[in-house]
Amino acid sequence: WDFDATRKAAREAWNQELGKVQVETSDVDRKTVFYTALYHTMIAPSVFNDVNSDFQNYTTWSLWDTYRAAMPLATILHPEKINDFVKTFYHIYKEQGDLPVWHLMGNETDCMVGNPGTIAFADYIIKGFDAGIPADDLIKAMVDTDERDDRGLDLLHKYGFIPADLYREAVGNDLEYAIADGALANAAAFLGYPEVE
Repeated sequence: WDFDATRKAAREAWNQELGKVQVETSDVDRKTVFYTALYHTMIAPSVFNDVNSDFQNYTTWSLWDTYRAAMPLATILHPEKINDFVKTFYHIYKEQGDLPVWHLMGNETDCMVGNPGTIAFADYIIKGFDAGIPADDLIKAMVDTDERDDRGLDLLHKYGFIPADLYREAVGNDLEYAIADGALANAAAFLGYPEVE
């Protein structure tokens, strides 16, 4: 094992990824801050699969933290990875019965509010990425996630909102579930399922 060659290859790989965005400025400190932030957008998700996988499986999905900016940025900077992201989300859905919230090393942590996996999943669909998963299955994954009765969804389905005296972080969950519902509706319309609201 050649440490120096490995270090050089890693540096070249990172420079290639970071070089997808070119910033021109004479302010070296600002450039350092920018590229450090860009690097941080790329350290997760991380690869999590065996060598014989038929797709690149990923983990470390801090989706509530990333669906607003980092995940859409990935569709621009790393479009070659998005179909595998979709396959990973779908694989997680098949294993646990819903799309990921904060999936870590093969386990769902459920540590954030709402259904951020639905939002990222819908974004990929609307942007036209095609992971080879039938539209019926894509819709089913999102609807099944929305129709579960855990994580405050039982109260949302019963009352149309989550009462603050019955569930912690009710307002945050209500807002996030509303965003996920909107994302699901947009993806359904895009895929030709107007009956899914």
